[in-house]
Amino acid sequence: MDKRRQAKNDKDAYETLHKQKRKKCDEAKEKWLNEKCKNMDLYGKTKPHMIYKNTEEIVDRKTCSSTGCLKAKNGYIIMEKDKILERWAEYIHELFDDNRKHDHKVMKRNCRSAHYER
Repeated sequence: MDKRRQAKNDKDAYETLHKQKRKKCDEAKEKWLNEKCKNMDLYGKTKPHMIYKNTEEIVDRKTCSSTGCLKAKNGYIIMEKDKILERWAEYIHELFDDNRKHDHKVMKRNCRSAHYER
């Protein structure tokens, strides 16, 4: 890595080092995949959950991509841009709208005690 950083000014040396790094990464990934497949073959009949676990690790579907859609309050998926904006506005309004009754005596007491604690 350091050699590659130092070789940034020399294009040919940089490309050579970059290809070497890429090759090592590809080999490491291939080795990792072979190990996962070997585990799946080895434990497939006795521990079927290992197949699912290894498959999840290989596929890695934990990452989320932004699809440009949103769920409405009723659970339906919204895909139209104007409806998505309306839903966001509705969500923000619900988030910051506070209709609770406030007990001002308790609030004053808390403010005073917080002031005296300083």
